[in-house]
Amino acid sequence: MGAGVLLGGDGTVHLVGNTITANEGTAIMLFAAGSPTIVGNVVENNTGAAMELGNQANAVISNNLFRDNASGITALVPLGQPGPTVINNTFVSGAGATGAAIQSLGFDGGTVIANNIVITASAQAAIDCPPDYDPAWKIRDQRMLAQTVEKSPQQVFDWRRQARRALAEATAPVKPSFVPVVSGPPAPPPEAGAATVRQAPSIELKLAGAVLRIAPDTEEALLTMVLRAIRASAA
Repeated sequence: MGAGVLLGGDGTVHLVGNTITANEGTAIMLFAAGSPTIVGNVVENNTGAAMELGNQANAVISNNLFRDNASGITALVPLGQPGPTVINNTFVSGAGATGAAIQSLGFDGGTVIANNIVITASAQAAIDCPPDYDPAWKIRDQRMLAQTVEKSPQQVFDWRRQARRALAEATAPVKPSFVPVVSGPPAPPPEAGAATVRQAPSIELKLAGAVLRIAPDTEEALLTMVLRAIRASAA
């Protein structure tokens, strides 16, 4: 039994947008493969692991769907290597799965496992990082974790959309809100013979292309807010 995809040698291979399915054994095997990038693949219905990494295989594994394989990702990290980065993936395991969805062994203190959705069979471990050689491993920023086999793929995709939407909304920059400055026509002159009401003179201020007439009874807080809005809109 061989691997569906075998990467070896110190390189930076990009494995992007493939469907890897129905292999008798491991779907993707990385052996001393350097720093490959595994992005946007569908790995499903393989009789072995979805991915196995050995020796120097410091892969970035992102935005993949691993579904109905015997196990998920197994990484054996040697001394002095950072190990893989496993981020933003979806793992869905069927009832026949036996191995962990994500397993990191060896000197895995630099392994990053972040923001994945993991759905496992009841007898299967979701994430397994034993401290046999390196007790400093960390699972960072794991947002959603479930343990069931009664979820459809559509439900999983809905979860990921919701997580991405919430993250985008939380990190979106806040747009400043400006007070509109409306310039109207000048007031008409008083009609002849009309009684003239004597008023205190107003102040005329030209700022950033706008002409602002300030009445003597204008509140200081309102004036400050308008001036700041004009200055911000001209920036």
